[in-house]
Amino acid sequence: MDITRSGQINFRTWVLMLSSLSPEAHPDEKVAFAFSLYDSNDDGYIDKSDIVNLLTSSITDLSVDDVRVLINRSFELADYDKDSRINVADYKLLVKSSESFFSAFTIDITDVLMQYSVISQEEALQRIHN
Repeated sequence: MDITRSGQINFRTWVLMLSSLSPEAHPDEKVAFAFSLYDSNDDGYIDKSDIVNLLTSSITDLSVDDVRVLINRSFELADYDKDSRINVADYKLLVKSSESFFSAFTIDITDVLMQYSVISQEEALQRIHN
């Protein structure tokens, strides 16, 4: 998600990322966001090296054999055109009917913000209406 490859995510990118997780975000927006997380070199495809990068950076106790099995299974499931890489269309076909995918990529930010609020929702509503 580091669009500028600066090693940082700027505020605009962060807000765009959050908007992709909104309950109101279009499913295609969620798919594109999720795809971008896997496509570590931003070439428009998920290839085996992208999955290796993801797995080794997020799950440290995987053996080489575990990584190989996960990669092979991922490509069996998602590489519909069998070109040894997963494009956005392949990825969309994989996740389009997955309820768990869309629930994992949906966060109601108002609930999160209310957890950090120093006043209750009722108090906030009273202040707005008074």
